[in-house]
Amino acid sequence: MSTLLRLLQVNRIDAFIETSRVVEHAIKTQNIKEIKKAGCTAPMYAYVAFTPDLDVSVSLANDIDATVTRLRANGELDAILKKYGVDDWK
Repeated sequence: MSTLLRLLQVNRIDAFIETSRVVEHAIKTQNIKEIKKAGCTAPMYAYVAFTPDLDVSVSLANDIDATVTRLRANGELDAILKKYGVDDWK
């Protein structure tokens, strides 16, 4: 994202495609004023995949599920997502 924003600022590109949340976060954290959004792609899901070749893969996937469930239950997930201006995908 930083590279795309730099290329845009120095007129090496005219536009790029990205989701609104990613662009808004980058503009805010990098304190960029001169960028104008002309439209963004729709939000999309992100996936985590583990190789079936490793015995630890199922355990890692279960750990992620358990951690997200715990963070959601105790409110930490909302606090984390709020910092980025993102809603829970649940």
